[in-house]
Parts: sequence; structure tokens; C-alpha cells
Amino acid sequence: MGRPTKKDLLYRYKNLIEKKLYTYSKDKKIFNNNDLKFMLLFIKAKISIAKTTNFNEFSSFLISSKIMKLIMFEYSKDNRIALRYHFSKDEISDYKLAQSLSKKSFISHYSAMSYHDLTDNIPKRTYLNSEQTKQTLGRSVTDDLVQENIDRAFSKDMRKTTKFVYEKNENIEIVFLNSANTGNFGVESVPYKKDTIKVTSLERTLVDIVVRPAYSGGSLEILNAYKKARDKTISVGKIISILKKNDYIYPYEQSIGFLLEKANYDKKLVNRIYNICEKKYKFYLDYKIPEKNFSKKWNLYYPSFFDTL
Repeated sequence: MGRPTKKDLLYRYKNLIEKKLYTYSKDKKIFNNNDLKFMLLFIKAKISIAKTTNFNEFSSFLISSKIMKLIMFEYSKDNRIALRYHFSKDEISDYKLAQSLSKKSFISHYSAMSYHDLTDNIPKRTYLNSEQTKQTLGRSVTDDLVQENIDRAFSKDMRKTTKFVYEKNENIEIVFLNSANTGNFGVESVPYKKDTIKVTSLERTLVDIVVRPAYSGGSLEILNAYKKARDKTISVGKIISILKKNDYIYPYEQSIGFLLEKANYDKKLVNRIYNICEKKYKFYLDYKIPEKNFSKKWNLYYPSFFDTL
């Protein structure tokens, strides 16, 4: 009987390796290549595998033995590949996998709508948001609005990100978004399918989807989200705080007030939004509205079919 190969030794100690790694990883559930390199050093120190076992041999063993599962993310822009691993016996949500690609990211827009039960649809994409650095926070005092510029901007399609990541085997598609730096104001750590994820709060979600309707299913889906949120405990005070914190150039409070009223919220809540609206400019509920009506109260253009709902 010949001397056991490196592969033979790995499989001989398969169960022990799995047990040791599971203990070593503690509460961490998703790993990258660097994590596996440290795991290899740990296993070499604890178990009598070949000292010459390299990273490729070790990672291939973990996958082929089904100790771990490999998730291969491909970036659309530069064809860059990001590898992630998790124990095969762990159930990991798509949201948790997405967040493993960016430490400070959080779930937002249509995905946050789904989390908060604000839609009956199942979004095909995961929307992952990361705030910009503090250096890009705020706006210039010279950024005064001009009605002509508002009209021009909202006569076109909304500008969209081109940064996507795909995982073909798991059928995961991630949309990477950026937003202004607020110190993650209105972002919560919440339990989700045996995981803990970061997601925008109910109130921030209601603001975000108005700001970027194309990432939220469009104006009708947003109105339906506001109707569904009516049965939940929402804080108009928090919505106002989020608006102030973001210091938006555009008067999104006009859109939010219109939606609250259209969704039959209590008049006192609607009036709190109305009272912060300056209504200096005619605004738009969505981009490139084909047929629109105008609300004098909210100084807002909206899709004409809203009046038939």
C-alpha cells in the first residue's frame, strides 16, 4: 500500500476538517479567498494533512467534498470575478450573499419593498445600495432649481446604473446603487431567513422609491406600496427627517404628500407633509410620463390613469 496522497489525506479527515472549520468560523457564514487561506493554515496546524497542500488543492477539496459551496459572481462592466463560499449545510439568502460583495452596503428600493411586504411581486433583481463617501456629501449653494431644467430632466428616462453582478448557477442578479452619504440614516439590521441583513427602514424605503422610481417598479407599484404601508405603523416624522437629512435638490416631499393622499392616509399625516412643501416648482411623480394630469394642490404632474384608480 503506497503513501497516501495529499488528496487522500484531505478525504481521510473530511469529517474532522468540516467540524474544525465550522467551529473556527464561529458566526461567520460567507467567506472569500483570504478567509479560506487562513482556514488552510488553521487546518494544517490542527490536523495531519500534508504540509505542502496549497490553496487550490484545499479549496477544490472543500467544493468537491461538498463541505462548502462555491458562488461565482461576475461583474458586468469589467468581467471581474468575485468568489464566495459558504458551508453546504447552511441556507444563505440572496440578500446576504449580495451584501458579502460590499461590507457597507444595504438592501434598498424594490428589494426593500419586498422585505417590508410592500409589493405582491417578487423582484427578479436584488438592489444593493452603498452610500458615497463624506467628501461627496451635500450640494452646492449654487444648485438652485430652474423650472426649465426640471421639465427637461423629467421628460427623459431616469438615468440608471450600469453596474450589475450575476451569478448564473444561483440565478442571482444584483444591481449596485449609490446614494448620498447620510451615515446610513434609516438603515436597519434585521433578521431575515436565518440571517441578519441591513435594509432600509420602512420610512426610508418609502422615500427612496419615490426618488428612484425605475428601481422600484414604477409609479403604480409605488402607489400600491404606499397603500400597503398604510396598514403598518409608519412615522411621518421619520419621513420628514429622512428628507431633511438627504437635503434633496428636487422637492420630493410634493410626490410623497400626493401619494399619501392618494393612498387615503389620515389627513393629519398628509397635512404634516403638505406643511413642509414650498411648492415653488412644478414637479413630476415619475420620469417621462406619457399622459399626465396636474395636481394644483401638490404642484405635481402624475400619470393620468391614477384618476381612474
